[in-house]
Amino acid sequence: MFKIINKNILFNYFCILILLLLFCTYIVSKSVEVLLIINLLTLGLLIVKHRKSTPIYLLLLFLASYSIFFIFYFILGEKIAYYNQYHSVQFFTDVLFYNTLFLLILLLIRKVDTKSKVILKGNNNLAFSLVVLICCVMLFIGISFVILKGNNIGRAGLGSIFEYFVMFACVGSMYVSNKKQKIVLTTIIILYCLLNLVLHGRIETLQSAFLLIIMYQSKLNFKKVTLIAIVGFALLSLMGNLRNDSNADFSIVTKRYNNMGQEYILSNQGDVLYSSAALHGLINDNVITSDERIKSFLEYVKRLVLPNNYVSSLGSLSSYSQQFTMTGGGGLISSYLFAWFNNYFLFILLVCIVLVNKIKFNSAYSILVLNIVIVTVPRWYAYDPITLVKMPLYGLVLFFILNSYTSYRGIIRQPSIKNVIYSKEGYGRKYV
Repeated sequence: MFKIINKNILFNYFCILILLLLFCTYIVSKSVEVLLIINLLTLGLLIVKHRKSTPIYLLLLFLASYSIFFIFYFILGEKIAYYNQYHSVQFFTDVLFYNTLFLLILLLIRKVDTKSKVILKGNNNLAFSLVVLICCVMLFIGISFVILKGNNIGRAGLGSIFEYFVMFACVGSMYVSNKKQKIVLTTIIILYCLLNLVLHGRIETLQSAFLLIIMYQSKLNFKKVTLIAIVGFALLSLMGNLRNDSNADFSIVTKRYNNMGQEYILSNQGDVLYSSAALHGLINDNVITSDERIKSFLEYVKRLVLPNNYVSSLGSLSSYSQQFTMTGGGGLISSYLFAWFNNYFLFILLVCIVLVNKIKFNSAYSILVLNIVIVTVPRWYAYDPITLVKMPLYGLVLFFILNSYTSYRGIIRQPSIKNVIYSKEGYGRKYV
């Protein structure tokens, strides 16, 4: 008897086969148009695969916003950044190539049920209150800065510690056990979001919005999320434009002229892609040497436990690159991985994917990590990969400490729907 293959697995194999054939076509033809088609098709397949998971679907739409600017550059021939030194087809093709490889490997990740819920045994009101108190203190400091110095201090004026708010809020969401607690945490997150809007903190605003969507995903369907994504993209594009140019208009695509009279599209996505291209260019020109690339990764590891003041500038390749060429900052994670590991990053990613696929997301700790990774994707995907490891790691430590010193008594795994009783508010689940 032949074993029946799951249709989802069969579909995945078929998609990967088509993409591999297209990739071989690119290797032979060196056509950047074929490479761009692979990139967009891979994103499309990822969206189809994870469309029923609201947070991951929204995450993938965020990733797609960067691929759109590849279309502006390669197909429409638009200049997408102010700077010139590494604004060339060669280096933008390198960025597209490694970003496409990164997305292809993401296709291997199995579907994850982000709606799964674990119930923490015992009374965890103390842990929830402590996390909320920390969030309120951070909010008070932020609001005080705005009152005393005005919104012209910008998000950077509050320092990097302010970014840890989303980590505390993610941990706090794990302890929500009734409607009142959910309203309290939601109010605090909204205030944080509004504060960042005042300070033009585009990334922090997006991260807080992602967390709210995770908390309320049961009330959101495919159409609502798509509408939120379109409106959010327009608003965040406007925020990014106003941050770069206070005289920017209210159009999604705003054009300006650089000091050489060249017209370019004003956008955060364009700046990130150019910064990635500059990183490839500096490596190609041997300005950043092989030894420095290795040292950069070691300094990156040090940043996991040490403050930035105790780490050399190589710990942040984006900042280090700005010593040699002007960029807007940031960079795609795929370009960072190439800088550290060259083409070997493919094997490292594959190992990571295998390990991730073995995780059963049915415990509080694994779900916390998943939530933090999703919430912080705007930071680690396009600006600084340190967030991908540092935030989940610190979140786990905090969660463990809180569980050790409160009445936490363990984890009850989510049973099947038919064995669960829901209260009127959707809380207080018990086994039948």
